[in-house]
Amino acid sequence: MKNLIKATAFILALLISQNVSSQEQNLSNLYSLLNDIQAQFENGEFLSSAKLSALNAELKTYSFENIPNNFIQRMDTNESESVNYFLFLPDFFDSLFVNNASRLYAKEIYEKFRRQGAKGHDRRTIFKQSVQTLKSHETAVIRIMTMGKQGIAIIAQPFARISVDFYSDNKGKVSGMDSNKHKGYPAKMHFFEENGKYFIEIHVRNVSDNDISFTIIAD
Repeated sequence: MKNLIKATAFILALLISQNVSSQEQNLSNLYSLLNDIQAQFENGEFLSSAKLSALNAELKTYSFENIPNNFIQRMDTNESESVNYFLFLPDFFDSLFVNNASRLYAKEIYEKFRRQGAKGHDRRTIFKQSVQTLKSHETAVIRIMTMGKQGIAIIAQPFARISVDFYSDNKGKVSGMDSNKHKGYPAKMHFFEENGKYFIEIHVRNVSDNDISFTIIAD
């Protein structure tokens, strides 16, 4: 009987470990895809780019929904009212292919996304998104309530550069120490893992000379 209990516990632990590894890999794959999309725009290849069309087709294999307001809180007052959103959503890129001016309507596309819930190929793996705006050379402070294992990716709009510090209430600063961060990055990612419910805090500094939008992705 003891051997059966030990075997069952081992199998359960193995399944949990495999799920966590799969969770990390899924977000890492999506992060890589979004970086590729950024690069296509920064290289000037978008409306006529067959590669971007292929990347958007790959993006459609993921499912997305909005991060609920009761789980995320903006702590600063540095939002920009003038910037046009850049969305890492298939509907946004579909509209770009049809209408080059569709970025002017990105807020409407985002509001529709927020209302409609999860949409995509695989509903077993739903990634949550929140789009934020930020004034030039200012810092956004965002708190998110979570539990257990949590992956967070921050993706800036093309040509924008950000520096990102990750904190948890229990452990303090957990990522962001690097000598080159004043130059900024197109994106950053971090995985948290703590027991029970806890809050994470993300400090995103816009090192660009223009107001920007950026996207938070949570697994």
